[in-house]
Amino acid sequence: MAKRYITRDLETHSDHIVISGSIHNELWAIERGLVKGPHFNERRAYIRSLFAMVEGLGYQLRQELLRLKKIGQIQLTIEEEFILSEVDYTLDGGRAKKRSKLYRTKDLFLYTTRCYARHFNTTEDVERVLNQKGWNAFNTSLKKRDSMTHPKTSADTEVSEKDWEEARAAWAWYHQLYVALLKGSILEELPDKQK
Repeated sequence: MAKRYITRDLETHSDHIVISGSIHNELWAIERGLVKGPHFNERRAYIRSLFAMVEGLGYQLRQELLRLKKIGQIQLTIEEEFILSEVDYTLDGGRAKKRSKLYRTKDLFLYTTRCYARHFNTTEDVERVLNQKGWNAFNTSLKKRDSMTHPKTSADTEVSEKDWEEARAAWAWYHQLYVALLKGSILEELPDKQK
């Protein structure tokens, strides 16, 4: 039987719940062919939705770490705070000016994941999942998402059977990583139902 989890502190994590829940349900429906239309390509939508969820949840994790630092529950290094804040500073007319800093999706994903794991003592479990073969499927699917987002040829818009299998494996792997990362901090395991 699959393990069941609940999310603690719904007020604190309401955006996290909406992003993970709504997109999770969308992925589930697309995977099962429940979303149809004459001009709808479920495979492209699936890959785009998967990485929208990954990026949205990553943002929520970064905000949670920054919030916990602000209220004194964790200590972040200067490096962690800058990267998690996605800001940089420059000089303009002799004054410091804050500006947004864009990182590559894969790099920011890995940094956020490892930083969160380090602060919640889940590094061992997370690294075990990161080293599984699902990481390759995730990385391949991310490249496919990028080529669909910025197509240069018609082939960039196509999702082959292999791309589709990789995307489904990427989601399964990501779900495993998500549980390993958040278990005990945001996710709490529900007891088995008594018969």
